[in-house]
Amino acid sequence: MDSLPIDLIRDIFSRLPAKSIGRSRCVSRQWESILCRQDFTELFLTRSSARPRLFFAFKGYQKWHFFSSPQPHSPHDRSSSSLVVEADSHSQLKLPGGMRLDFCSRAYGLFCFRLVSNQYVDTVQHVICNPTTGQYTILPKLRTNRQRWYSFLGFDPIDKQFKVLLCMAELSFECDYRILTLETGKMCWRKIKPPLTHHPAADSSQGICIDGVLYYFAQEYKNPCLKKFMFINAPLSIYEWDVIKLINYKGKLAVISGLRNSTTGSDERPILEFFVWVLEYYEFQEWSQYAYTFPDHNFIDRYNVFVVGVTTKGEINFSKKYGRTPDYVFYFNPESNTLRSVEIQVNHEVLDHRSYTRDGASTFVDHVEDLNFDMRAHLLQDRLRFESINKFDALSLLDYD
Repeated sequence: MDSLPIDLIRDIFSRLPAKSIGRSRCVSRQWESILCRQDFTELFLTRSSARPRLFFAFKGYQKWHFFSSPQPHSPHDRSSSSLVVEADSHSQLKLPGGMRLDFCSRAYGLFCFRLVSNQYVDTVQHVICNPTTGQYTILPKLRTNRQRWYSFLGFDPIDKQFKVLLCMAELSFECDYRILTLETGKMCWRKIKPPLTHHPAADSSQGICIDGVLYYFAQEYKNPCLKKFMFINAPLSIYEWDVIKLINYKGKLAVISGLRNSTTGSDERPILEFFVWVLEYYEFQEWSQYAYTFPDHNFIDRYNVFVVGVTTKGEINFSKKYGRTPDYVFYFNPESNTLRSVEIQVNHEVLDHRSYTRDGASTFVDHVEDLNFDMRAHLLQDRLRFESINKFDALSLLDYD
């Protein structure tokens, strides 16, 4: 390897998956120094962005298991009209008895979980995990007597920092807002006061971060019966739907509805419909509304299918809402009005379905493997028993002087 040019080494490694990079970093100090350089991590991110993946998180009893698979090509490619892809195992996050991890939010390849313990009912604690590499960090505890917690993970593209927003709420509508920046050294929660008094809505789970701006459903204090976006009035027509979701639609904030039977369909062939509202101009709060319909396929169960996201090419993705595995991911192309299914195969020897919950399979599209955020520099401030039973991939097993 000493005889190879550095540029060639970087180019070769940038074509490997992140899991292989993690193992390679442990080979020697020389490899570690090359693969941790900023120029390499940026090159790897560029290559990874060009090959986004489908990502799957399986929630089990006191554990999470993470898989990913190649993301199918555009449906305009005839060879991809019917696909079967295999999901590879990445890492597993285990918990001791009396604890569980509830998924909160996701941003740029990192996942935010809330650590719930039967022993510490008056504390709030989070775990940030990079499931691709197996690295994780436990955030500082917060003691609180609040009855509800809403957690959101965001990314600041200017300062290149991940931040966690925590809203601790009372039934009386009073909220305590804290923010934490993931950075080297001791991390701490800072108290903030938003310019508008509001309360995260009960259906504000996960939220979404677009270009450094965090969006989530909320209610304004002065009119708690009116559901709004944070500082953005939602289109009135969304209130006709019980199920709505925030999505990134070609770089713009959008709301998408669930599936329902169309009133315009003929009796002979039922039609499924859904709507998308796109925020065109933030300053004027102008929304565009799009209605889509497609035949009620036999493999689509509208009561057990929900929107999981939109690809950068504008394809809308659906997956099963309930089930221990996703089985299928559906791609709908609004331009061609075509629907295709992709079968997902998971190694049953690796994933024991009996130990996972019925609603435990979550699907994410356009997952990009990112090595820029190095959790080895973020010392765990409270390791608990949590760490002793987790043996992750090579990146998390390094012991630095």
